[in-house]
Amino acid sequence: MHEPRLALLVLGMHRSGTSALARCLMLHGLAPPAQRMGPAPDNPRGFWEPPRVQKMNDRLLGRFRLAWDDPRLIDWPRVAPDRMRLLRREAAAALATSFPDRAPFVLKEPRMARLLPIWLPVLAEEGVAPGIVLALRHPAEVTASLVRRNRLSRNRCLLLWLGHVLAAERDTRHLPRATVRHADLVADWHAALAPVAPLLPAGAAPDGAAIAAFLTAELRHHDVGAGTAAQLPDGPLGELARAVFAELDRAAPDPGVLDAASDRFVALLGHGGLVA
Repeated sequence: MHEPRLALLVLGMHRSGTSALARCLMLHGLAPPAQRMGPAPDNPRGFWEPPRVQKMNDRLLGRFRLAWDDPRLIDWPRVAPDRMRLLRREAAAALATSFPDRAPFVLKEPRMARLLPIWLPVLAEEGVAPGIVLALRHPAEVTASLVRRNRLSRNRCLLLWLGHVLAAERDTRHLPRATVRHADLVADWHAALAPVAPLLPAGAAPDGAAIAAFLTAELRHHDVGAGTAAQLPDGPLGELARAVFAELDRAAPDPGVLDAASDRFVALLGHGGLVA
């Protein structure tokens, strides 16, 4: 009987610094995926995520008539067990191809935050023990980045941010986890990654020179302090985003507060906001 295989799952909204965080964790000696998405103009240092898993997540979302930029939620209790088993088999194949050996590894793909009821059972069935690293970036910064890159409305960006971070927090409460703020990672990676140390395999040590060379201030675009254009809008959506960020930024977020925020989020989505 094999010992469980360790994996660190980096979970967070798109444009939240998940790529930089994943690379820093890999530079602690954890394995990257066998195939990796290369650099792009909007991420010149690479995405560090497995293309098979990214394509699989797009297909999984498509099974529910969703896309990455559709903020509607999957109503998981309404998904039939037979359908869930089929979706998990598909995900398992992508995982096996992306991480074919037994080395501890880092798995990062932003869509996964919305699909954990599929992926977490797959990891368990494959003998993988996940540690969770939540990537937290201020929603005003995420929104500014997405508006510029994808021409999405600010309201849609905020809905997407809320859907990702609330689902990632709710579905991983039973697992060992840590939260890393993107701003802290760029400013002082030693301190920012300290909460992750208990999740790392025994003997893991950072390649400090490589991490320092990888992390520069250039990685932090759309600083929330740069001006009023990056600030959150007034109204219920902006207020909810502020409250959720403040709660997630605490040392010990209150599950009750976040559950109530999830209820408000569903109400903001309105009729048709849940799909199955």
